[in-house]
Amino acid sequence: MNLIQSQELKIKELLPPQSKEHNDLTFLKNELQGKQLVMLGEQTHRYGNIFEMKARVLEYLHQELGFTTIAMASSMYEIWKMNKNGF
Repeated sequence: MNLIQSQELKIKELLPPQSKEHNDLTFLKNELQGKQLVMLGEQTHRYGNIFEMKARVLEYLHQELGFTTIAMASSMYEIWKMNKNGF
């Protein structure tokens, strides 16, 4: 049962990656209740907006849900870009 639920696709309408609001991410609070580890993946590394959206999600996880440790599999350029944008 857990495997089936973990593979369930849930579509949510989100604000654009450059948005500073987080009200579209509040559904994560229920989804991640009691969780200590969150893994963010992507289908491709071709689009910068995927990493911009990840930055928004990470900001929400830290500010609203109290996550304090971040480990990323990413190129130095992508990490530099996140830092440049004030993350």
